[in-house]
Amino acid sequence: MTISLFMFIILGPTIQSFTPFMSYGDLVRDFDEKRTLAKSPKLSFSNIDSIPKQFDRYINDNFEFRTWLIAWNNYIKVKTFKISPNKSIGLGADDWMYFIPKNSNKNIVGKALFSDKELEQIKENIENKNEIAKRYGSKFYLVIAPNKSSIYPENLPYYLNISSNSQSNQLFSFLAQNSNVNCIFLKDAIFAQKSNQLLFYKTDSHWNHNGAFIGFQKIMKELRKDFKSFKLYTQKDYVITSEISPYGGDLAKMLALESAYTRINYNYKPTSKIPIINNQKDSFYTNWGQYKDLIFTKTCSDSSLPKLVMFHDSFTGYQWNFFGANFSKSVFVWSHDYSEEIIAREKPDVVIFSIVERSLSILKNK
Repeated sequence: MTISLFMFIILGPTIQSFTPFMSYGDLVRDFDEKRTLAKSPKLSFSNIDSIPKQFDRYINDNFEFRTWLIAWNNYIKVKTFKISPNKSIGLGADDWMYFIPKNSNKNIVGKALFSDKELEQIKENIENKNEIAKRYGSKFYLVIAPNKSSIYPENLPYYLNISSNSQSNQLFSFLAQNSNVNCIFLKDAIFAQKSNQLLFYKTDSHWNHNGAFIGFQKIMKELRKDFKSFKLYTQKDYVITSEISPYGGDLAKMLALESAYTRINYNYKPTSKIPIINNQKDSFYTNWGQYKDLIFTKTCSDSSLPKLVMFHDSFTGYQWNFFGANFSKSVFVWSHDYSEEIIAREKPDVVIFSIVERSLSILKNK
C-alpha cells in the first residue's frame, strides 16, 4: 500500500498530463490566479545561465495537480476554518466577504485619514473639474458611493472595528465647509434602507441592483434641486424579480471559489411609466483612442430630458439603465480620467464624477 501510494505521487502527475484519468470539476476549472503563469523557456546559448531558474518557475507554475491542490486548499481554508488565503479579502460572519486591501483596511479602522495638504489638493482637483464642466454650460456633481463595510459593518471580520473617522466622512465635511462644489455622499441614504432589503452581495465587493437603485434615487433627488423636470421614480415603477445566480461574485472568484458560492440577483424590469431606452453605442466612440472600450451610451424616448456625461468605476455599471431612462442621452465613461474632450463634444447638462469610498485617494491625482 505504501509503495503504491508513493508510485502514484511520483507518476500520477505525468500520467494525468498525457492520459487524463481524473476530472477536475468546476471548482478547479474556475480557478483564476489573476496573473500570467510562467511559460516554458526557449533554449538558447545567449541565456543559458538563466535557463535553470526559468525552468524552475515554469515547473512550479505548471506541474499537474497544482491547480487542483491550490483550489482545494483554498476551499478547505475558507469553508472549514474560515481563513482567507488572500490577504485582500476578509471573511466575516455568515459567509460575508469584504475587499480589504492594505489601504482600505486602514481606512476602515480610521488610520488612513488625508493630511491637510492632501485635502487641499483634492479640493483644487475637484474644483478644476467643476470649472471645466461650467465652461461648457454643465452642472458638475461629485458622487461618493459607500464601501460594503460602511453599510454592513456588523458582518466584518472580528479583527476589524469600523471607525466613523473615515476618509469619506473627513472629505465630505471638508468640502462642505470649504468648497461650493456639489458633493453627494450616498452612504446615509443606503444605510437607512438596509433593514428593508439586501443592498450588497455577500460574496462580491459591489452593491446589488437594490443598493444601486437607492443610490440612484439619492442622486436624482439632489439633481432635481437644479433640474425641476426630472421625475423621481420609485421601486414601484419597476417589476422586481430575484434569481439565484451560480456566479459567486468577484471576491469569491479572487479566492478561486466562484463556483462554491451562489448569489441572489435582483432584476429591475421597467413598467410603462419609464421611458424606453436605446442601448445603441454612439459610433463616434467605437474607435476613439484610449476610451473606445470604456464608453457606453444610452438614449431614451423622451428627447426633452437633459443630457448626462458620467465618469465612474464599476459600481455605476449597476445604475446605467436607471440613469439611461432619465436623460435624453447618457454617456458613461468607465474611467476616472476626466476628459474635457468628451464634455466639449457632448455639452451635457449634467457631469457626474462618481467614485467608491475605497478609491478616494484617486482624487489626489490631477
